[in-house]
Amino acid sequence: MDTSGVCLIAVDYDNAFPPSTSFTAEEVSQRVTRWLQLLESLLPSISQFEVRLYGGWYDDLDLSRRGSEVAAVLPELPQFPRTLPTGRILRGIIEMAGAPIFGPTAPLLETYRVRGSLPRVRVAPRPLPDSCTHEASAACPAMALKSFTRHGSRECPVPACSSTASDVFVSHEQKMVDTMIATDVVAASLTPDGYEAIVVISGDSDFVPPMLTAHRLGEAHIIQICPREDERADRATALLEAEGVTVIEESHE
Repeated sequence: MDTSGVCLIAVDYDNAFPPSTSFTAEEVSQRVTRWLQLLESLLPSISQFEVRLYGGWYDDLDLSRRGSEVAAVLPELPQFPRTLPTGRILRGIIEMAGAPIFGPTAPLLETYRVRGSLPRVRVAPRPLPDSCTHEASAACPAMALKSFTRHGSRECPVPACSSTASDVFVSHEQKMVDTMIATDVVAASLTPDGYEAIVVISGDSDFVPPMLTAHRLGEAHIIQICPREDERADRATALLEAEGVTVIEESHE
């Protein structure tokens, strides 16, 4: 495929639409539409958008629950081709990124995992706030959690209880997702007749190194859109902008 005039948009889905916050399909569609409208005006030479949604779409066998939720939203997202008021026609596709952009066609399984137990909990340096009256007691939730995760056995700190952390807690995690975004950004920047623009929609500063690498090694215009103000890192933004990467903080007004 001739990739001249093509813009790759890599959406860190859980960063833009946190699972802890409820977004309707209409709200997701409205936000994606705003991104496209912003980029349509910013990149007047672009004729095609490739929008890839990255997340833990697959468990060990098939679509995860999160993957199924996002798959159900896809039909509600903006459709292509889009005809702008100027008469400009934009083509494109919006898809769930199940594998690297230049990798195998089969989706990567186990990008979403559920495991028992908790990660190691560390309590802030002492002294704890004066309002904490149970610093040395299992009655203090912070100290209880620390005790629960401190030892290899991860047993409940209450002497009469034999439960372990893996019995009581469960954690949900994505695997391979961030590295897939990073490798796709760099690989796309080095593609012959490469993408004119590569956009990363995420406030996660983990993507600063691949964006800097793509900017220095390739010729594509690198853009970061920060979808959430609380995720924006001032130092990371300053570093990207100093190197010539465009950073946009999305307005929700």
